[in-house]
Amino acid sequence: MRATWGVAKLYTFLTSNLSNEARFQYGRDFEYEFAQPPTSYELANFVSSPNFPAYTNPLGLPPDVFITNGFDMGVPTFLQRPKYPDERRTQYADTVSWTRGKHALKFGVDFAHTNDVAQNLRFQYGSFSYSNLGNYFSDFYGVNTCSANDSSGTTTKVPCYSSYQQAFGPLGFTFNTNDIAFFAEDTWRATPRLTLNLGLRYEYEMLPSVILPNSAIPQTQSMPDDKNNLGPRIGFAYDLTGDGKTSLRGGYGIYFGRIINSTIYTALTNTGVSGAQFSYFFTPTLGAPSFPQILSSQPTTSSALALTFFDKHFQNPSVQQTDLTFERGIARNTVISASYLGSFGRSLPNFVDVNTGAALTNIAYTVTAGGPVPGGTYTTPLYATSVAVTKDSAGNAISTTPSTRPNAAYGSLTNVFSGVSSNYNALALHSIAR
Repeated sequence: MRATWGVAKLYTFLTSNLSNEARFQYGRDFEYEFAQPPTSYELANFVSSPNFPAYTNPLGLPPDVFITNGFDMGVPTFLQRPKYPDERRTQYADTVSWTRGKHALKFGVDFAHTNDVAQNLRFQYGSFSYSNLGNYFSDFYGVNTCSANDSSGTTTKVPCYSSYQQAFGPLGFTFNTNDIAFFAEDTWRATPRLTLNLGLRYEYEMLPSVILPNSAIPQTQSMPDDKNNLGPRIGFAYDLTGDGKTSLRGGYGIYFGRIINSTIYTALTNTGVSGAQFSYFFTPTLGAPSFPQILSSQPTTSSALALTFFDKHFQNPSVQQTDLTFERGIARNTVISASYLGSFGRSLPNFVDVNTGAALTNIAYTVTAGGPVPGGTYTTPLYATSVAVTKDSAGNAISTTPSTRPNAAYGSLTNVFSGVSSNYNALALHSIAR
């Protein structure tokens, strides 16, 4: 990783009560990471495997192997990363300060242009996922040793992994974003004992236009354009007794976050058309390669092709923050205080596959008592393209119930939506002795 930045500021005092601060910043965030050379074990078993003499890994690096108990080996799914990102940001901000009577006013503008060069093809070297070590060893010592029953009841031999994923396409893309903000603020000494802070800020994140729209998926043909990000700010400080020993302070504000550029990158590039990045997700019943075989070329089928897009009602994330503090001086050098702190996230982003159809079955979880959730069994619907119980290779079968996706032409269709909320409440007690 390399981080480089420079900041220049110019302060200008126009009159005794009017000043201007101009600020310019240039920064570069260059992040890169490469996989370590494969171990002798990985070379022997995943690049040229003695258990599979006819197999030679066409990419020369071992695929990722993830086992549910936390064991992971091979090339991590997020590598290689020659540039992810090579981000260059140019920012200009200007703030005017004006003092007039009981008012201290500020007005400002902030503009930032970000150029992103992102070179990262996730799952480029393939990724096998296993539910347990037994299934991994079954695949390691033999080809297609597990069984599955299809919808007609026919039993076929399949690999024992839970899923396989691999991506194809160009390594990276370049795109730009612009962030624009305006604000106004007034610090008003309303009375000798009461000071008010009133402010308003507007923010707009201008996203790039789509570069690879898919005519078959309307959601890939546009990017979010959220223009209603108006955040009020209010605060006060009040001397309760008039002697400077007891005060009450509080504030409330709405703040907006950015749509992060890595999510923008995924939505721009995973659209399923020529020139895009193609990510394929397979279960053992969908014709995926046998372990440790990876795909040497892009599949001709699109039924396992995964796409990502923004919901048409997507909003920038926001947070409402509030606080209220009571402070009292109890001795010459000692102050105690009690504060309430609240933070409430709204329109937070989440990701959901909208191409799963109806729930196939229910799945139960057993929770042990002792934590914040009471003990017991909790049942929730399971949305999937198939339900399978994988067992070992000693003759036990994988019982599989297939389900047709609503849009059978594709695999997962990931919708990036802003429907998550969070709530945080806290009480803080302080004692300060000087």
